Amino acid sequence: MYKLMLSACICLAVIATGPADGKKPVAVSGQVFALNGSPAIHASVASFPVGTSGSGGNVTWVSTTDGGNFRLMLRPGRYIIRAKSEAAGYPDPTFLFGADPRAKFPEISVVDSEITGIRVTLGGQGGVVEGDLWDSITRHPIAGGKVTIRDARNAEAYVEVFTDKAGHFQFAVPSKPIQIFATVPGYKAASFDTGHEMTLSDGEHKTADIELQPSEP
Repeated sequence: MYKLMLSACICLAVIATGPADGKKPVAVSGQVFALNGSPAIHASVASFPVGTSGSGGNVTWVSTTDGGNFRLMLRPGRYIIRAKSEAAGYPDPTFLFGADPRAKFPEISVVDSEITGIRVTLGGQGGVVEGDLWDSITRHPIAGGKVTIRDARNAEAYVEVFTDKAGHFQFAVPSKPIQIFATVPGYKAASFDTGHEMTLSDGEHKTADIELQPSEP
């Protein structure tokens, strides 16, 4: 289940990641900015070892401060530093669905000296879509239902999220035409607004509830 988690805590360091070669972790620090140059407050930052897929494994995201600052502790190696701010509508860049060529995620080489002044730039701001899946007959929420959010112009760019125990889902989406579909075992496939495209403006929060009809016995 993918669900945005908002935290009041500000994390300034992360457990060292990278090769388990016994070498001492090195401090890496910098700032995260929006495209307009303003600091990205309470954005999330993570390091991805170069040579991996960049989307799997146990990735730990840490929050920036009120000034957009971050600090990581990394073992020697090469990394790409990425950032997101889902609560504000900046999608997770590890998915093709949220990729933005304007984002600047620097690649760094960690050796044995502290690295400072790393500048990370988020892509364009989108919005946040959330909703509930409902049984059209009982009006009960449907937990564990799969919701597919697809780029209406690129069928290969999509994400799949799952509703929580209350039948709720939430996800940050880029500001481009999208479609939302729902599939649940025992129910007919359904879509939000009969599959029509919609585009969220910067910072927009959209509710997309979907009713599903039980399949024929």
